[in-house]
Amino acid sequence: MIVEKRTGPVHLCVYLALLQCSQGREGWFTIDREEVMRLAKVSGLTTYYKVMRELVEMGLVEYWASRNWKRGSRVRICDSKATQLKIQMGVT
Repeated sequence: MIVEKRTGPVHLCVYLALLQCSQGREGWFTIDREEVMRLAKVSGLTTYYKVMRELVEMGLVEYWASRNWKRGSRVRICDSKATQLKIQMGVT
């Protein structure tokens, strides 16, 4: 996966966890941070927030963090970068 030089295995794990949480839906969807962290095997909050910020900066996702734990955060997978990423990973 060569989206950018700073992309690493943790980015891929979090991105794939987000894809799994989206369940194939397009547009915005709600995520549970703890579930994404569990799926991605990320144990540190600092790492999670850093990777989410970097995924946004790379244009792979849009992310709206919620301060209300009952509401959940909102995420949208960005199509153009996501398609490019799938092609580079060999997924069709």
